[in-house]
Amino acid sequence: MNRKSLFTVLSLGILIALFFASCTCCRQGANASVFGEEPTLKSKASVAELNAHPDMYVDKDVYVTGTVVDMCKHAGCWVEIEQADKSRILCKSIGDVVTFPQETLGKEIELQGTLMFDPNAPGAVEEKHEGEAESHACPQPVIMVSIKGARVKGL
Repeated sequence: MNRKSLFTVLSLGILIALFFASCTCCRQGANASVFGEEPTLKSKASVAELNAHPDMYVDKDVYVTGTVVDMCKHAGCWVEIEQADKSRILCKSIGDVVTFPQETLGKEIELQGTLMFDPNAPGAVEEKHEGEAESHACPQPVIMVSIKGARVKGL
C-alpha cells in the first residue's frame, strides 16, 4: 500500500470515528423529553432554601432539579421532586397545561416554574380533570412551583 492510499484509509477512519462520536453526543441530548416550555434558567435553586425562605422567592421563576418521587396518578398534572439532600417540593401544572406520563416517576427532571407561596393553602382540593368520571384530591400545599416547562431525562 502506498503512502497516498494509507493516508486516505486513515483519514476515512478518522472521519468515521468522528461521525460515531457525534452521533453518541446527539443521542445523549435526545435522551430527554421536554414538556411545556424548554427550561431557560441555568442557576439551580436549592429546594431546601425555597422551603426555608419562600417569601424571598414568591412569584419568581425558579429552576429546580432532582428525582421525581411522586406524581399525579390521574392526569400527570403534578410531580414531587426530591434533591440529593432529601428536600422535596411539589410542582404543579396550573390548568393542566403541562402533564407528564406515568413513566416520569423515578426519572431525573429539570423543571422551571414560578414559586407560589400561600400560607392559607388548604393542603388538597377536589378536582376533576377532563375525561375523568370522578373528582379526586389534588395537592394544594403552602409552597409549590407552578410548572412552565420541564426536561425529563430517560424518557
